[in-house]
Amino acid sequence: MLSRFGSIISTGYWTPFSEQPLRARASILCSWQQAWLPLWPTLARIFITIGKACWSQTNQQFLQLNGYRPYCDEAVPGPSFDFNFIQFPDSIEPAIIQADVVIVGSGCRQHLE
Repeated sequence: MLSRFGSIISTGYWTPFSEQPLRARASILCSWQQAWLPLWPTLARIFITIGKACWSQTNQQFLQLNGYRPYCDEAVPGPSFDFNFIQFPDSIEPAIIQADVVIVGSGCRQHLE
């Protein structure tokens, strides 16, 4: 669908699907829903579902109508634990720790040079 050849097969137009105007894309999806080959109605259903999901997560008016708030105004952070992390120097030899539990971090420490 992104090439001219794929576009002519899947949409009937030489212009790739991604470069079609919105009205043409909508009519292509509607025609896919009526197609006799089972592949096209399935693709139409998938694309429409993806479009609805993306729209519902990014449309501010829709989120406001549903009462969605990205965070609660009354929320306050709870007590924190003072974690003591072990920083290992760069070494060829492996570091050995004897412990009951080891939590390995993501390694996103800042390198200060």
